[in-house]
Amino acid sequence: GEALATRAKVKQLETAFEVQISVKDKNGAIIKRQSTHSTLIEAQKWMDDEEASIQDQLKSSGEFTRAYEVMTVKEALTKCCNEYYVTTRSYDDAFSRIDTISDIFGEGRLFRTLNKADMKNLRDKLEAAKYSPSSIRNFFAIMSRTFQWAAGEWLFPVDNYTKFIKLPKVQNAKNRNFKGDERE
Repeated sequence: GEALATRAKVKQLETAFEVQISVKDKNGAIIKRQSTHSTLIEAQKWMDDEEASIQDQLKSSGEFTRAYEVMTVKEALTKCCNEYYVTTRSYDDAFSRIDTISDIFGEGRLFRTLNKADMKNLRDKLEAAKYSPSSIRNFFAIMSRTFQWAAGEWLFPVDNYTKFIKLPKVQNAKNRNFKGDERE
């Protein structure tokens, strides 16, 4: 592979460990990531996972995409709505769900940091807020489309984390009461 200028360091603070990673791609673009952890083992695991993620990004696209590094969940959902859903009849419905999803993940949450556990948490919070199974499935359809669109159109190195998350079943079967010998 290509040699990259990677610097990673773990610094011990008074009650935690701070990890700082700095990587430069072949075009000179630099990304920096940092995180604080309560144990050295957690810090080293985060560092290894982040470095692997960065290497995967470089392998797939060859360079860093600033948008990928700084895009929030709300920005990703809005951008997907404006690029994909804008030509569909479900645009208004999709757009109306952005604030709810963003509130659940937290203002300023980076899109690149989402994972499968976040999708389970999204499902659980929607269920706790008494959304219908159909509505929960619609929220997940928007998240799924955003992951697909990000990977395909924006060339972001993301997986579709909505896959294999068990969603509530829609109960819309009709009960039929037969009259007389109608059943025969």
